[in-house]
Formats: sequence, C-alpha cells, structure tokens
Amino acid sequence: MTPLTSQRRTKIVATIGPASADPAVLRRLFAAGVNVARVTLAHGTVTSQRELVQTIRREADAAAVPVGILLDLPGPKVRTTRFRDSVEVARDARVRLVTGTDTPSTASTFVIDYPTLADLHAGDTVVVGDGAVQLLVERSEPDGIDARVTSGGRLSGRKGVSIPSKRFRGEVPTAEDLALITAFRDEPIDIVAVSFVRTAEDLVKVRAALGANPPWVMAKIETAAAVDHLDEIVRVADAVMVARGDLGTELPIEAVPHLQKRIIRETVRHGKPALVATQMLESMIEAPTPTRAEASDVANAVLDHASALMLSAETAVGHDPVLVIETMDRLIRRAEDELQPATLQAFALDGRDLTDINVATAHAAGQLAADLSATAILCCTRTGATARKMASFRPLAPLVGLTADVRAIRQMALCWGVQPLHIQETSDATSIVSVMRVAIGAARQAGLVATGDVVIVLAGSPQAGPGHTDSVRVVRVGTERGERPAVSVAFAMFCEDYDPARPTDLQRMTTGIGGWSADEPPTVPLTLAVGLWNTGAPGAVHCRVGVRRPGDPIVYMGEADTLMEEPGEMAILPLRLTLTFDRPGIYWAVCEFDGQPLVEVPFSVSERPSPAFRS
Repeated sequence: MTPLTSQRRTKIVATIGPASADPAVLRRLFAAGVNVARVTLAHGTVTSQRELVQTIRREADAAAVPVGILLDLPGPKVRTTRFRDSVEVARDARVRLVTGTDTPSTASTFVIDYPTLADLHAGDTVVVGDGAVQLLVERSEPDGIDARVTSGGRLSGRKGVSIPSKRFRGEVPTAEDLALITAFRDEPIDIVAVSFVRTAEDLVKVRAALGANPPWVMAKIETAAAVDHLDEIVRVADAVMVARGDLGTELPIEAVPHLQKRIIRETVRHGKPALVATQMLESMIEAPTPTRAEASDVANAVLDHASALMLSAETAVGHDPVLVIETMDRLIRRAEDELQPATLQAFALDGRDLTDINVATAHAAGQLAADLSATAILCCTRTGATARKMASFRPLAPLVGLTADVRAIRQMALCWGVQPLHIQETSDATSIVSVMRVAIGAARQAGLVATGDVVIVLAGSPQAGPGHTDSVRVVRVGTERGERPAVSVAFAMFCEDYDPARPTDLQRMTTGIGGWSADEPPTVPLTLAVGLWNTGAPGAVHCRVGVRRPGDPIVYMGEADTLMEEPGEMAILPLRLTLTFDRPGIYWAVCEFDGQPLVEVPFSVSERPSPAFRS
C-alpha cells in the first residue's frame, strides 16, 4: 500500500484549547491525523490566542506536517447578565426579558445585553444557553418582552442568547471582529471563519478588512438568513461550515440533517470545501468512547461527502484529545470504505456546468484517471484553486496538490482527498511543461509516485491567470536518470515527400491517393510526418509505422528515431512508406511509440484522379 492509497480523504479539524495547547500534545494530535487546527477567539485574550497560533505553527513546521490554522471570529454575542445562583426554569413558566448589563438575572427575569429587544414579535423563538432553555415570545413592549418557556432547563453564569436572524440588528463583522482581524493580520493564519453570516456582503467586508493576499474566508452557516442566501454566500466564500449548533436553535431540529446535505452539495458543486461541525463526538469530552449515535453521525457526514469534520470541546477541553482524533480517524476510514464510484460520480456531477473550462478540465482529469487506473492526479497550482476544484469531483485516484506558495499548501489541508506537497518555484514558471516536470519530480522524490506509474497532471496556462485550469496531460513517470521522454502528438499528416531541410514540404499535404486500377495497382511513396511534443525528460524517441485496413492487422513498414534533448521540444519525425494498394478503400496509417498506438491517420484510395496536393 502506497502513502497515497492509504490516505484518509475526509479531513479532520480540531479546536485547540487548554487540553490540547501543550506542544507535546499538539505533536501527538498531528501524528494522529489532525489536518487543520482551529483557534476560537470567543475565548481567551488576544495575547493568549496569538501565542497559541504561533505555537501551533512552530510545532507543525517542526513536524513537517502541512497543518492549516483556522481562526474563528466570535461574531455578534448576545448574553444574559450573570444569574445569582444556578436556577431551574420549568416548562410553561412565564419570564420577562429586559435590556441591561448590570442587574443580575433571575429565574423570572432574564437581563440581556441587547438594546433592541422590542424588535421581537409575538411568535418568535428565543434560545438561551445553547438550547438549554427555549422561549416563545407572547408579547413585545418597549420596556421588555413577555415569554413562555417551551423547553425548560438549568441556567447559571452568563448564558448566550440566540435572537432570530430576521430580527437581529447586529453588524457582521462586528467592531470586535474587525479589531481582532487587525490584531491577527500578521500571524500565520490560513483560514478565517465568519460567524453568524447572513448575506454575501458580510464576507466581502471581512475579506476587505484582511487586506492584500488575504487568507481564505469561511462562511459559517448558522442562521435562517444564511440558508435563504445560501447560493450567493457559497459563491463568495472560499469554504463553508455547517454550524449545526446555532442552526438547530433557529430552525426546526428535524430540518438540520437535510440542510446539512443541501449545504454540502451546494458548496462542493461550486468547487469549495464543506466542513461539518458541532457535537460530532460530544460524549468523548468525558467518555473514552463515543455513543453509537455519534459514530453514525460521523459516518453519515462522510457519506454526505463532507470535505472535513470538526471537533470542538472534544479536543479543546476533553479529557483525552488524542484519543478523540484517533477515534475520528477510524470512524472516517471505515465510512470511506462504503463510498461507491457510481455514487461519488453522481454526486460530483450533480448540477455541474461542464461548459466551464475549469470544470470541464477537472472532470476530464478524473475520467482519465479512472480509465487509465492512474496512480495519482497531480494538481499544479499557484493558489490551491486547481486542487480545490479537482477535489470537488471526488475522484477515485489520489490527489496531490503541488505549489510553491506556503499558505496555499496549508489551505489545501482542508480539501477532500488532497495531499499538499511543497515544490520549488521553477525558473520558467510560464512553461506548463517545466511546471509539470518539477511537479512529477517532487512527487517521485516524496515517494508518492514511482517509475512506470501513469499520472494525470493538471495545470493552468500562464495566460489563463491564477485560479484557472485549462491543461491536462497523461504522463508515465520515468527513471531518475536517463528518463525516457513522454510524447504527445502535435500534428500528423501525409506529405508527397518530406525533407527536414525543406520545412515547406509540410505545406504539400494530401488526404488520399487516386487513379487506382486493378490492372496496375499503384505503388506510391508517401511520408507520414508526425509532430511530437516532449512532455517528459530528454531522451531518444523510437517510433514505427504501419498500415491497416478496418478489421485487418497492422502491416509494419518502417521506423525512425529522433533525439529530443529538452522537455517541451517539438520534433518532426518522418516515417516513410512505400505502399502497393491491392484494392480501393479507407486505409489507416498507424504510428506507435513504445509499442503503444500514438496516432492513427486515415487516407483514401480511390479510382478517381489523385487529389491535388494542397499548398
């Protein structure tokens, strides 16, 4: 089993907190399979969280593991004031909600630091303490809200309050979010998650605040408004999180599993990573094993085709964060065993626009890899966009994302199935062939591909610009030294004759031979001129040529050699044939390279006069 075939496809995001921030624990987490480390700014201070980011980056670099860092902005926070004591709120009890910041909350009066409670309408639902208590608004007055408890529970300390997003007036990003963006702008952050997104404009504001060359911006879908504007949000976001906790407090709980599927599907359809979060292995905060329901939840998220799964308190404050990651890894791998090729393909093609060049190129690469049983798909990318697009097609062949950009390496750690690999910037970055050759060499040196392997190589032409992919090649990996060329055909044509010293001979091409007679079958000298492009390393090219009729075996008639000294070099190989045709019809000239058909060119033999050579 190669390093690629043993790779887990669905990525793991772990929240780092008091239980996992120690460098020794971080190293064990990376070894256990963490792909992205999440740092939440809803807890801790700027100084403590900045130090945590720096520690994660230092330990990941020391371990030579491409771990991305996800910075989670707190977003608008509405909370109660502190309850004097732990209070039990019973179902059907009446409570009063009032605005304030100093007066303690009680079992009958919840004091909330939100200035426009009067915006709430009768019939609205307010959730307190992450769903511990749910309230139904019965009457709204300028000085407060009367509500009935529809789901009771115990409350203590300061509790979060969820206001329906259609009533919420808070700005996203908040002033605190913008200040935190400034504070962390120079830190090695790869992805920034935006909380309580309602429209695409919220993401535009965050990206603008992040400045030049910003990290990826991830939209957390956790409000009804975000679901209503899902398509526009996905188009603007670089990645999307299904934040099931708050989503389940604002929308009916029975809708959440189906929204999860829809959000994943829409996100992947746009070629972007989709992350599923909240309570995946919640019981492992304390217990050594998950519940059966949690194990099923993880498996179902994998079968929903999520790009990554996230752990929160399980790894931030749980009793054994490393065990949690090891358990998640096992659950994901077992679920991935159930992924069927037909199901993956149906999911990948659902709603796709295959007239888009980038989409069509990625789709073609996946098909080629499947048809040829390719060892890997190598995605040559500057920004990670090529690998991200390829991953969205969920190919069976392993994916390698190769780039010289360090941040792009870490961002690809979130992409389904992608093994990020750093390569050196080529001196001729404008040459697709040079970039591809560097990529194949790096993959071979890393032990991901070997001599003789067939690989599919994806890249974008220089004129296409960053984020665009328009070139796909099939290459057989050669040896480290004395590597054979990999050739593709630029053109193939028949000429009356061809002399390399007279390139204009190529202008005298024909498509057939006329004047055939049964009494005197013509014997005709022709040259099949094949233009070869070297997509591999320097070396000798040996080809042979033959002729066949449909249904008949090939009759070999000649061979030729040429030396291709540079990758990307074009060579014209003249293959001469002297043919005697015993009957008219369609014939095929076949050119072979390394014993495999390289190109077949049809020509006709007829009783009509010979077609004139075109010049």
